Amino acid sequence: MDGLVLIIYCISVAVAAMTLSLASANTVFHRSAWCRVYVVFQSCILATIFLGFLNKTNHAAFEGRAVTVFHFIFRISEHATMGFVTVLLPYFMKWLLGRPWGARERVIFYTTGIVYFGAGLAAVVARNNKIAQMVQTPLFIAVLAHTLVTLKRGLSSMDERGRGTSVAVIVSTLTLMPLAVFALFFPVLDNFAFPVYILAISIIMMVYFYSRFSLDSTRLHKKNTIDGASLDKFRITGREQDVIRELSAGLTNKEIAAKLGISVNTVNNHVANIFEKTGVRSRVELLRILNIGPWD
Repeated sequence: MDGLVLIIYCISVAVAAMTLSLASANTVFHRSAWCRVYVVFQSCILATIFLGFLNKTNHAAFEGRAVTVFHFIFRISEHATMGFVTVLLPYFMKWLLGRPWGARERVIFYTTGIVYFGAGLAAVVARNNKIAQMVQTPLFIAVLAHTLVTLKRGLSSMDERGRGTSVAVIVSTLTLMPLAVFALFFPVLDNFAFPVYILAISIIMMVYFYSRFSLDSTRLHKKNTIDGASLDKFRITGREQDVIRELSAGLTNKEIAAKLGISVNTVNNHVANIFEKTGVRSRVELLRILNIGPWD
């Protein structure tokens, strides 16, 4: 059984490393805030799963203090990674919908992630997993429910690639819940739950980033600039074209304001005017009808 667990951890480490490479390349190509966040997340995943591999290796090869130390470090990093997931899931869903987080959402979900990790840290120190279960389970369910509602409301505005990725991530996350419950009654499953989940998420995101590269390579062979002639029918002004160009890179309104040297309110007004002129309701719809940006 230990050998099978080690194999799963090895595969998870390899896939997580490949996903990190693709995510990093996407960050260089698109320079979007979302990609930068995901690179940090995937780096944490890779470090955690590697620690898990070392933890299992020590269980198989060593005894005593070395095993205890590695297990302690791994459990802390595991809780930190899953705390990151509670932030990443809603963030990822809103990004696919082209609706960047507001200040209220940042406070809510960052606090959720911190509380989730804090409960896990307390459980590790106290060596009482019930502390984590009492806090983390309702938090995770609440975040998952919010993400599902967000997905349902915006599913029609996503493209096929974003829709498929979102559903796959949610399904993988949902399968973690019963697996975690079964692990309470069958401790042997606890060895598989975390690496299997990380492996599933890494594979999904690796396919997603690879598909983006395929589209990017196609776009390199055709004109992908935003000029006045292509937007004449929408009566888009020069400054609005600048805003669209930054929207296509995945920047938030605040980031666009800083880059263009204008206020956030001015950017908000430009975006509202662009939506009204083009008859769309979201960034995803806008970039789709213009056939530009990371969502097309």
